[in-house]
Amino acid sequence: MSNPFEAAAPPRLTAPPPPAGLDIFEREAADDLQAVFGRRAPQVLQRLALLMFTPDSIVSHRVRRGLEHLAAAQFQPLAVGRSRLEPVRIREMWRAALDLEASPQALERLAICDALMGHTDSLVVLLWDAAAAGGQTGAGRLSALKGSGEPALRSPGSLRSVMGAPDTVFRLVHTSDTPRDLLRELAILLPAATRRSFLEAAETRLPLASNAVVEAARALAPDLAARSFANLRIACGVRAHVNARLAAGVGERAAPLRWLQSALDQVLERRRPISVRRVFRALDEAGLELAPWDRILLGARAFCPARHDA
Repeated sequence: MSNPFEAAAPPRLTAPPPPAGLDIFEREAADDLQAVFGRRAPQVLQRLALLMFTPDSIVSHRVRRGLEHLAAAQFQPLAVGRSRLEPVRIREMWRAALDLEASPQALERLAICDALMGHTDSLVVLLWDAAAAGGQTGAGRLSALKGSGEPALRSPGSLRSVMGAPDTVFRLVHTSDTPRDLLRELAILLPAATRRSFLEAAETRLPLASNAVVEAARALAPDLAARSFANLRIACGVRAHVNARLAAGVGERAAPLRWLQSALDQVLERRRPISVRRVFRALDEAGLELAPWDRILLGARAFCPARHDA
């Protein structure tokens, strides 16, 4: 079969090509930006910022807290949309970081990310930075405000600290670090029509009420009471259930249950991390069905066993 993207001759361009070096996602969004803003596109891009409230912030009802902190820092919401982070999108979004992380650690992080990011849609918010000055970009200023993914490295005034992100799994928000990242992530997260509507909202610059963003978040998990990040009870409960199953005799499912028994002992008593991938596989092989959020909590305890429950 011929390659549908292979042209016999270069097409005739009716507009200047996008800057060299951009990947296909960046080129798509850059083309939309140019179409909406023309020559003003570079200046407008410097003032834009992109934030994603991930499923952990949605189900724990912490979006309003985040918006209040953003408003105090003079970031104005312009547009909001939903995005489901399937595994392929996760790998595209964090490709550079995953390529740099040690291979076993990256694979374990992917296992818990796949479970967490697929729990609900995420909420993508385009922001206007009303305070950027002196060569700052909106994306860069928001990235600095966000705070580290590691709790020990965050300042008390960071967005993640204010929202109460408890550990390196439940980070609550993602932001684009640079204007170029913003373009790339707009194209990864949003379909073309929604992406274009986001940029058109930046053209009008009519602020979006915070309540509209909060209501959009509630619509993603309308029947849920606020979820907790406390996972010690879940891990202890699973271990007790595993012990009871083994005591009763389980035949061919004994092997995954024995592995879980030993692994959970390491997590709960020695506070040593264990493989999230193996935990999930052993649960499936043993026929232990957990509620989706409980499964995520158990994976988070396996990944970060030293965290104290709040």
